[in-house]
Amino acid sequence: MSRSIGHFKKATSLGSEFGENYLGLAKAYIENDELLLARATLSKVINMKFNSKNAESILSWQNQANRLFKKIADN
Repeated sequence: MSRSIGHFKKATSLGSEFGENYLGLAKAYIENDELLLARATLSKVINMKFNSKNAESILSWQNQANRLFKKIADN
């Protein structure tokens, strides 16, 4: 799993505007039971700024991030 985390970290540094990268990283953190890091990563998605080109994508990413937050809320 640490290999996946490394790949997703690199992806977020190369494509910070793509929520999929952060969601993948958060999921890898969750699988690795690193919930504090998962929460911090999900927060980045939830705080992404909208523009006319990406509003629909960001809303979708934010909905996914909120679902993951709920999934790990009890831990």
